[in-house]
Amino acid sequence: MSADLAAESVGQQPPATALWKPALVGVVAGLLSGLFGVGGGILIVPALVLVIGMQQRLAHGTALASTIPTSRSLKTQS
Repeated sequence: MSADLAAESVGQQPPATALWKPALVGVVAGLLSGLFGVGGGILIVPALVLVIGMQQRLAHGTALASTIPTSRSLKTQS
């Protein structure tokens, strides 16, 4: 078991990341995905892993969780 997984399993928090980094990744990924017409997850997950240093599983979970507000807003507009 790696040290990161061991730290998570005992309830320790990973190092705090400044809030502007994930926000910047989201804005840039949103602009690029809109420009190229691809899903945002194809850009957000690698950016979270490479730019912020997030673990792969956490990055996937974050990308999945970010689809909930989008899908809810589309449902309420229909």
